[in-house]
Amino acid sequence: MNFKTALVIIDVQIGAFDGKKIAPLENPDEFLGCIKRLLNVSREKGLPIFFVQDCGEVGGAFEKGTEHWPIHPNICPKEDESLILKTTGNAFEKTDLENQLNQLDIDQIIITGLHSEKCVTETFLEAIKKQYRVIIPQNAHSTISNKDRNFRDKISDQNLFFANQGADVVSVEELLERIN
Repeated sequence: MNFKTALVIIDVQIGAFDGKKIAPLENPDEFLGCIKRLLNVSREKGLPIFFVQDCGEVGGAFEKGTEHWPIHPNICPKEDESLILKTTGNAFEKTDLENQLNQLDIDQIIITGLHSEKCVTETFLEAIKKQYRVIIPQNAHSTISNKDRNFRDKISDQNLFFANQGADVVSVEELLERIN
């Protein structure tokens, strides 16, 4: 890669998987597998990694300090990796994410995580506004179905949206080849 790149992992927390406060992801193994592969290669190649953790509302799926709040154990951050605590959908808002990216001269970010049409999209839009190049691994963000739409259709729609807004939308496999 010709750009200084960082991996950003948004809201991959136990509350999205346990089904106790919100409907659980319908593709947890596939999704976590993609994140884990990206995480492992990013670590091997020395890419900066930023975990974003939602400090949700009281009683919610990501309420700070509850059993639902921790990052999923399959992808836990290491001590030298950044943990960004957020209180809004946008990982840049009211956090020091931008400052940390700037300190490392990052100009390209790989955005992954949950939920595709919410926090991933809000963070993506802000990243574009701040003129970062953005890569969206098309199978490393996810969401849940609702009565109107299947989760896979929602993900597909978001991938099209991301591409139309200037993101480089690629498969995890293609991205792993680029990183290597």
